[in-house]
Amino acid sequence: MTLPSPAHFTDREDALAAYDALWQPGGSQRVLNIEGMSGNGKSTLLWFLDNHHPRPAARLHLRLDMESASVRQGDYELLDALAHQCRPCLDAGALAAYAARKDVALAQAQAIRAAPAEARIEQHVADGSSVAASPNSITFEVATRLADLRRQARTDLLWELCDALAGLAALEMTLFVDSYEYVRHGADAEFRAWFEEQVLEALLQTLPHLRVVVAGREELPFRADRHQRATLRLWTAGESDRFLQSYAIDDPSLLAAIYAHCQGHPLLTNLAREVWSAGADVGRPLTPDELRADINRAAAAQWLVSRLLERLPEKLRAAVRAAALLRELSLDALNAVLDAGDALTTAEYQRLLRFSFVIAPPGQPPRVHDLIRQTEEAWNRTHEPARHQALHALAQAYYAQLGDGAGVDTLYHHLALDTDAAFARWKDEMGDALFNFDRQAQQALLEVARLPERWAELNDQQRGDWHYLRGRSEYYSDQWHAALDDYAEALGLFRAVGDRLGEANVLKAQGDVLYFLKRTDEALEKYAEALGLFRAVGDRLGEANVLKAQGDVLYFLKRTDEALEKYAEALGLFRAVGDRLGEANVLKAQGDVLYFLKRTDEALEKYAEALGLFRAVGDRLGEANVLQAQGDVHRWKREYDSARAMYESALNLYLQVGARQGTANAYLGLGRTALAEGSGAEAVQWTQRAIDIHASNQSRYDVALDCQTLAEAYKVIDRPEDAIEALRRSILLYAEIDLIDWANSVRTSLGNLLEELGRVEESLNVYGEAVSAQPEAAWLRRNYAEGLTKSQRLAEAAEQLDRAEELQPDAPYLALRRAELAQAQGDRTQAAAWASEALRRQPDWDEAQALLAWATSLDDEAAAHDG
Repeated sequence: MTLPSPAHFTDREDALAAYDALWQPGGSQRVLNIEGMSGNGKSTLLWFLDNHHPRPAARLHLRLDMESASVRQGDYELLDALAHQCRPCLDAGALAAYAARKDVALAQAQAIRAAPAEARIEQHVADGSSVAASPNSITFEVATRLADLRRQARTDLLWELCDALAGLAALEMTLFVDSYEYVRHGADAEFRAWFEEQVLEALLQTLPHLRVVVAGREELPFRADRHQRATLRLWTAGESDRFLQSYAIDDPSLLAAIYAHCQGHPLLTNLAREVWSAGADVGRPLTPDELRADINRAAAAQWLVSRLLERLPEKLRAAVRAAALLRELSLDALNAVLDAGDALTTAEYQRLLRFSFVIAPPGQPPRVHDLIRQTEEAWNRTHEPARHQALHALAQAYYAQLGDGAGVDTLYHHLALDTDAAFARWKDEMGDALFNFDRQAQQALLEVARLPERWAELNDQQRGDWHYLRGRSEYYSDQWHAALDDYAEALGLFRAVGDRLGEANVLKAQGDVLYFLKRTDEALEKYAEALGLFRAVGDRLGEANVLKAQGDVLYFLKRTDEALEKYAEALGLFRAVGDRLGEANVLKAQGDVLYFLKRTDEALEKYAEALGLFRAVGDRLGEANVLQAQGDVHRWKREYDSARAMYESALNLYLQVGARQGTANAYLGLGRTALAEGSGAEAVQWTQRAIDIHASNQSRYDVALDCQTLAEAYKVIDRPEDAIEALRRSILLYAEIDLIDWANSVRTSLGNLLEELGRVEESLNVYGEAVSAQPEAAWLRRNYAEGLTKSQRLAEAAEQLDRAEELQPDAPYLALRRAELAQAQGDRTQAAAWASEALRRQPDWDEAQALLAWATSLDDEAAAHDG
């Protein structure tokens, strides 16, 4: 930073006072968010607070700069940065558990990446383009396993770090977080949620004397009871004058002209001061007549830079021009793009770094401020294209010779030189990063192409590709809604340019997300559109993938005949194009449907075929999934020894490849087997293991499902209160992920259990909650009416049945519930009529026949007894 004295912060009293207020005794607010536009002094203010603002000698300062790609994109680098800064204050060995857990996580990640081998197939379509084989199955599974590991390891490491930091609980500490706009807009949504909801919360819980200062271009969402906000506004004319006067600029007309030109923007005002200073050195003072009023910020910045360059020595002028086109400003990189006679010495380089528009975050290479880099890039591209190309060519060559470590910088300059060729390379590298599950590379590539100066040069086709591939990255990280947003952007762009294959791929991808979210009708619509387009362009592999996906949705909807038809079509296409992995996945899916239909021998045949193929291509995860499915079949057939053997084999494979989700499913299978054998205690143990893993993976759907099994196990060992608690947890989790049907199904189970326990009012409350949550579900109103009838709340039961009839007039259960209500009212005629109607709708219904017998009996004693 270049400010020579704290006097330059006389205009920031409000922000400084807000920081001081964090330390007032008894205050509840512990987080200060400093916001302001680009170049408005946020980083400078944090630097000032860190280095010059008065503080107790013992207060520890920690720093995180979110502009650092490694901090945002790495799995554990953010925690490492905090651990490294705290280490000198901790006892020896305090971080040993943290380091050991990190080593385990890195080893597990390596094992997951090394385990599978996917055959990559390319199919060329009629228009000459090509599409890689869908990375459905194994790529998605491996990405999911890595994401699960990352989430769990981050959580474990965070608490290991907090355990170590607990020794500093009595110490006053400030955490400065700079450039938070990179997290709000550049980082993945999962990282943002993790930092805001877990890291900050855990640190604030562990360290009672910690204060957090977050600087960014917008407000940080945080708890209102401990979050303050300080907006760094533009300078007033008086504040601008005071700043300039501290450098001995005291001509009133010049002060007014600078303010009119810069409009109180701190970075531009400081840049104008540097123009004035450089002019004074060479006898070319800055005059009021030169400056412009009513000019936009980019034009004001560009004008000031050009006037500064006019006043600098030629050697330094060339260095500034080159520096403005580099992403990072090292002396080696700068000299690599300068002519030999313009190469800078270390002293000259240090002088360059003192310009106000050069930023040097702690621990990172310096760089030219974004605002200046972007305006200079645009001006040079338009007005000096030859020099623009020459500088970027030299920079590209410099970074290329450094190797893979500078790959993103090489690409940055390649995009400036030849956008089409560079973007084609960008797509290849992004595809590799997705295939190799390299999230850090994915984020770095996405960010470099989205920089304003590079994004401006992309055409709509390329922007569509960017959004589609970012959607893929988000999909593999379980960021479902973010993926849908990017897919929607991509779809509009592909349609605008007439890219039918791109459109088909996006529609298929949208369907995948919608299916996961159980928005099945929408998913099927997307798949149908995609299928038509894949067929139109002659992409048989795309067609096969969509048919498989349609089959999955139809199976979920229990439309089994249609599902089997889709799978049969998909199987033929996968075999035709030689995709053995796709073939194996379809055979497994066919087995699942046949098992659901209880055609168990056929299911086992399909599973055996799939197992052979998975083993042939070396997919141990697919092999484990089939063994798990075979275990389910044997459990249903009550062949419990065989089921247990299959689950144990699957479990061993899941553990070998680090598949936590599969491991949990194997535990659940063992738990359900124990439950089927009547061993409730063993079932509780296995199921709880499954819940622990699913919960650590933040898989609320799976935990909700597991809790239903856990409740059944608790009922077997006569622990009804635990069963009730498990069902309530299941309901809550299903509701959180908007699976209202599922939540209400569990509410029905809970209501039935409460009724069995004689807790009738509680039971009715649960049925009522279900109706409130899903008022258009006729079956819930019928269930509620049944409970109301048993409680003799007959008028309310009648109201529920009237509404159920409006919603679903022909339901068999409606007639049965009407007959039950009539019986409770003592109306034999109506009971007989409704019981007969129930039998008409569903013949041989024992309950309806019993009601009809009661209604038509003339034996008062029997009638009274039955009533």
